[in-house]
Amino acid sequence: LNYVLQQEGGFIYLPPRTVCEKPVQILHVITDSGVAVFPKLHFFLGSQSQIEVVSKKVAMTKEPYWINQVTDFSLEDDAHLRYYQVDDGVDKWHFEAVRASLKRNSTCKTVAVTEGGDGIRFDYKVALNGENGEAALNGVWMLDGNNEAHS
Repeated sequence: LNYVLQQEGGFIYLPPRTVCEKPVQILHVITDSGVAVFPKLHFFLGSQSQIEVVSKKVAMTKEPYWINQVTDFSLEDDAHLRYYQVDDGVDKWHFEAVRASLKRNSTCKTVAVTEGGDGIRFDYKVALNGENGEAALNGVWMLDGNNEAHS
């Protein structure tokens, strides 16, 4: 649905041999109730580059909202990514598709942290397109009551 309704998005290019010393934070601020948002992000990591990305949502409302996010990562040879998804614990509906394409000797490590909600789903698809590529997909869910989280 994100691909159909959202034609634009953010693009971050990391040139070859670039190491980001500090994490890059992507902050989604939800200010209204009853909204549906469709963020789309694409990261391209050049060969021998390295980055840490923290994606966080902050809701300024306790009313229902819906997030349908797509995050794409393209990693060239020997590129390294750490991706953290942090949930503020008040999500009602959150669906996120994470796609990663790794070339030779690249690594992708993710950690999703959530307290759940009415419907939380993280969908990961990783393509290892070269020798010695490595992906680690991790999550910490602190569910309470009827909250749900799926991966």
